[in-house]
Amino acid sequence: MKSSNTREKRIYQREVFYSEVTATNSLGKKSKLLSINCSNTGIGLISFTPINLGEVFELEFTINDNNGSSKHTLSAEVVQSHNVRDIYVLGLRFQQALDQFKQTEAS
Repeated sequence: MKSSNTREKRIYQREVFYSEVTATNSLGKKSKLLSINCSNTGIGLISFTPINLGEVFELEFTINDNNGSSKHTLSAEVVQSHNVRDIYVLGLRFQQALDQFKQTEAS
């Protein structure tokens, strides 16, 4: 199991968010991942292939809410990675904050 060496306190709570996310790495390789949660500052993803800490991806995903749907394209860095067999749970930090989710601070 791999994880970030430094445990940083999460600023905003994550909201449950199930969606397909297209992740493009620095070499231009695209992968389809599944999001499990999201906040203004990061996203939790599921992958079936290993992804290294520190990798940066261009993410594309759509958020549907009461106001309709909004497509987002932004860069994010892998800051946490945990695996159980061939399932990898990743935590990515957005390089620029997203203003989509409620600004509820984590406790």
